[in-house]
Amino acid sequence: MSIAKTIGRGLLYIAFNLLVAGAIIEIIFVSMLHAPRLTAASPAPVRRLVQQVYRHFNRALIQFNPECARYDADVTYTLKPPGCTFGKARMELVASGIGTAPNRH
Repeated sequence: MSIAKTIGRGLLYIAFNLLVAGAIIEIIFVSMLHAPRLTAASPAPVRRLVQQVYRHFNRALIQFNPECARYDADVTYTLKPPGCTFGKARMELVASGIGTAPNRH
């Protein structure tokens, strides 16, 4: 076997293992984001990491949803009338339609 084939196979092996490891990590994160009890039972550093992932990548904010809010130069963002339904994994909010805090359902 030539050196080029050996190096190629080695790089392919490493790339495959990195892909599998990344997929496993992604499955763990998705599972922990959708199973709060699993996250609560995990060690504190893992719990903090999952919380940071949720805050930075998975959390939806009503004021940045173009269907529910609009930009106002005086007060930054207000809710659009007549209202909208906004929800993510654990709660759903229905905007009041007058630009104030939404009603909870």
